[in-house]
Amino acid sequence: MIVSHLGTPPDVGAYGVGVTILTALYLLPTVLFQKLLMPRFHRWAASGDERLERAYRVGNKLMFASGVVIAGIAALLAPTAIPLVFGKQYEQSVNVVVFMTLSVPFRFLTVCASSVMTTRDLIRVRNRCAAIALVFGVIAGVVGVSRAGIVGAAAASVAGEILWAVLSVLCARHFLSDARRDSVSVDGDPQVAREAHPPLAGQVPVSVIIPCFNCSDTIMRAVQSVFQQTCRPRELILVDDCSTDGTRKYLDELTRAYPSGWIRILRQHRNAGPGAARNAAWATATQPYIAFLDSDDSWHPAKVAIQYGWMLAHPEAAITGHPVIQLDSGGQSDAQPWPTATAPEHVSRRRILFSNRFTPSSIMVRSDVSARFDETKRHAEDYFMLLEVVLVDGGRAYLFPCALSHIYKAQFGAQTGLSAQLWKIQKGEQDNYLTFRKRGAISNVEWLSFSLLSMFKYLRRCMLSRRFT
Repeated sequence: MIVSHLGTPPDVGAYGVGVTILTALYLLPTVLFQKLLMPRFHRWAASGDERLERAYRVGNKLMFASGVVIAGIAALLAPTAIPLVFGKQYEQSVNVVVFMTLSVPFRFLTVCASSVMTTRDLIRVRNRCAAIALVFGVIAGVVGVSRAGIVGAAAASVAGEILWAVLSVLCARHFLSDARRDSVSVDGDPQVAREAHPPLAGQVPVSVIIPCFNCSDTIMRAVQSVFQQTCRPRELILVDDCSTDGTRKYLDELTRAYPSGWIRILRQHRNAGPGAARNAAWATATQPYIAFLDSDDSWHPAKVAIQYGWMLAHPEAAITGHPVIQLDSGGQSDAQPWPTATAPEHVSRRRILFSNRFTPSSIMVRSDVSARFDETKRHAEDYFMLLEVVLVDGGRAYLFPCALSHIYKAQFGAQTGLSAQLWKIQKGEQDNYLTFRKRGAISNVEWLSFSLLSMFKYLRRCMLSRRFT
């Protein structure tokens, strides 16, 4: 833009070639981090995993070195490639392109350093770094073009990339340093992190509901993760949904293994699915807050302390959720890092319609909301409840950045269980949109738009899991 206003037509053409080539080169780290590594970085940042710092340090070195190599290759190929691709009239841009390739290693470094800043607050820091570099680049570009023409513009571009890289590295290093101090352990006990987020004392007024169907192999792990909460819920309700594998007898044994009266067992008269089981327990719950846990999942020991503590201080919140972490079958909930970032983000109506980020084992909801699970569904019944809270009740939903629940199989496309039935899940989601359109909670345009988006997401899940059923 600056070159087009202050430079000559040949300068504009030469600079345009340089920008085009650099843009293509910059796609390499962007695709690598955003498509392959960003979800992992986000999970590590949310859970305080030390692998984030290792990836940052090693990644910075590798990315800068890769940038140097790619910049060198681009500079060597420029004299031959530019006339061949763009035409001989652009031979004059070769020197400019060679000079501008100096910025490639710094852009690679910027992408790596800024990628570790994936939580909500740090995204603002990352954006501020980019804004400062942009303002500097504009000012330097005006001065450079005025005094040195196209060479000045190229120098300003390189200087802006260097400044952006320095700011990103310094801010990311500061963030990782703070995170490391927050998670300092003494003899394996994350005491400092616990002091940063002190748990509430004693039992808290939360009813926990676990639907149970043929879950004798996993229910003990789920119950134990509830009992080991730093803020123990006041009651745990286990709903036997007509199990056929001895689960009923095992639940009785579990009741005797824990303090008297802490576990209550409800028995369904017929197998009606998890939605009906949760509603039945919800109707008998005695506490002002309800939390749900699937029988094959588990909780981080800090979940209730963090989630209930925040909801107690923010009574306007109707429902909250958080990400989950997948562990292997031998993974221990109490062995996971202590969460460092615990401030939730308000989730807008549009984001709720776009996707369901609130898995059942992550949900804590006020017991006085009128929404309930759709008992006619065995798939996407939890999404129905979330949509009813937000679209019909007008409740405010919040999502914590830290993963406080653990799953032991893939969220979609697993070999067994409800999550393996991708098409039925998709049909349930589409039925939800249609139901709320008929109730007037969403418009026809919203119904059509989000239904189409949902179908695209279904196809993506099928391709990722290689399952089309």
